[in-house]
Amino acid sequence: MSFSKINSNNFNGDYYFHGTKEDTEAFLQELSGDENLGIQATVDSSVAVASDTTENQLFLYLTILAIMVAAILFCYAIYNGQLTKEVAVAGLIGWKSTHFAATKAAKLVLPPLLIAVPIISGALMYVAQPQTVRGFLAATKIVYLAVWEAATFFFVLEFIIIVRKFKRQSIAPALKGKRPNREKTSTGMKIVICAGTLLMAAIAIAGFQDFKDVERHIPEWRKTANYVNIACGWPWTYVEDDDKFNDVVVPKLNRLWDELDREGAILFFAPNAEKEGVPRESYAAEPFDGRYAYVNKNYMEFASPVTPDDKKLDIPTLRDNEWLILYPEHNKPTKDDIEKIKETQRDEWSKKRAPAVKLMPIKDGQSFMTCDSSMRLEEARLQDYTLILVDGGSLKPTGSIKLPSLVNGYFHPHVKNSANAYGELKRTITHAQADPYVLWISSVYDDVMFQIEEIRAEAAVNAIAFMLLLMIIAFVVKIDVESYLYHHGRRLDVSYLLGYGFMSVHRKRLLKSGIGYGISLGLFIGMLKAYPKMNFLSLYTPRTGWTMEKTEIAGMAGVAVLSICFIGEIIKLGRSKNNIGERLKEGC
Repeated sequence: MSFSKINSNNFNGDYYFHGTKEDTEAFLQELSGDENLGIQATVDSSVAVASDTTENQLFLYLTILAIMVAAILFCYAIYNGQLTKEVAVAGLIGWKSTHFAATKAAKLVLPPLLIAVPIISGALMYVAQPQTVRGFLAATKIVYLAVWEAATFFFVLEFIIIVRKFKRQSIAPALKGKRPNREKTSTGMKIVICAGTLLMAAIAIAGFQDFKDVERHIPEWRKTANYVNIACGWPWTYVEDDDKFNDVVVPKLNRLWDELDREGAILFFAPNAEKEGVPRESYAAEPFDGRYAYVNKNYMEFASPVTPDDKKLDIPTLRDNEWLILYPEHNKPTKDDIEKIKETQRDEWSKKRAPAVKLMPIKDGQSFMTCDSSMRLEEARLQDYTLILVDGGSLKPTGSIKLPSLVNGYFHPHVKNSANAYGELKRTITHAQADPYVLWISSVYDDVMFQIEEIRAEAAVNAIAFMLLLMIIAFVVKIDVESYLYHHGRRLDVSYLLGYGFMSVHRKRLLKSGIGYGISLGLFIGMLKAYPKMNFLSLYTPRTGWTMEKTEIAGMAGVAVLSICFIGEIIKLGRSKNNIGERLKEGC
């Protein structure tokens, strides 16, 4: 079919493509250059496409990256500080600084590189399952380039550090045992690394609690297994042209809503209920303090609310211009509530009639299934809500209830098998001529499980990140103690030989470490307290916020981690007096 024969009302869409600047310009020129198409392609720079990376993931990546950089710098400082005597000997026997630096840098970088490349390759091949080696290398070359660039960076950095050390160091003092003391620098780095690790521990614990909180609501959400979300939309050309939208789109989607309503679809639209990922707000000015929901007759059959005396509720026959307000027995609507609902009724009504409402009490304490996967996962059911029964056939399509419920996921068609939802609804969609405007259909339960799986995966990643950082901090503490023994080894050994006890020998060291760990804990608690004031940084926050309970748990976990680190230092220092004679004999 030629382009000129296509009906523009039936063939519409918004399309996105990704490419380099050169490819984009070439594509636009090709579109504009074809006279048969009659298209003048332009670039709308105001449109932004969201990233696949969430804010929580970005914060996690940046936190891990910052701690790893601090750990690497710490290890560089300690490692190069221990090369003092070796550099002095190399200079004494006439080694060239560049040759010595290149040798040392290669020995530092090559072993981890030779270990990392096979591990990375194996992991990528396991995930990608490539058919050919050439295809695998083409798809993963950016990963290998990143590894090569990192190795090159560390090689060059170590090379420069050693060359500068070689040229600036005095040989005689170094051979006599004089070594640069960077204890203040290493202590500062250790404090930062400890604080970051504790923050990651708090996030891992909070993430696990979040997962357990939402996991226990899965049985409730399972009741929505036979209801689906239907997402409708229309191209931007209709948004810009109201007449075209009202003439073409509205009648078809209105017909689709009515037919799905007759086939058992349920409407549950709670305008003020808390949404997933949206901060809670106050709705004191709303009717019923915001605790109400619009429902249809199908929902009443699904929810089966009962009367105050625990009997089945009989829905009375309503006039065309009448809404039924079902309110909890001890929460009778005020005149102001009723007037606000009538005002909404005027806006939503498709015919010019005076609004009317009928009141009916229901039993207190009842909770109603939302069937809305955009709600907070912990709030599968809303308790003591006022239900407003509306007749969908009499609603204005372009109001705030009818068509928006097809877009925002408040209207849920009923299916026998959610895995074949589109197949079951295709006839109804086609009969309403709404095929071009139905974007997708998905199971409510599957959507909820997808969100819960995301929370579970995020909790697992946070836990793995914490374990990684725990290994880093253990390594940092080990290197720090070894550096202390390296710089003060002779004095410590002589003190032991003179009969001084453990506390007398290491009192200053233990006091300094204790103060450092205390500062780390204080910095960590300060970071937690500052969270509410740093929302603009999009930092990770538990689903219920950093409550006092969560802060206390995080604080206790922090104390436990730092206590283990401190005990580890004491054990390593205690073992340092072994083989004193051999070390003194070797001149260490």
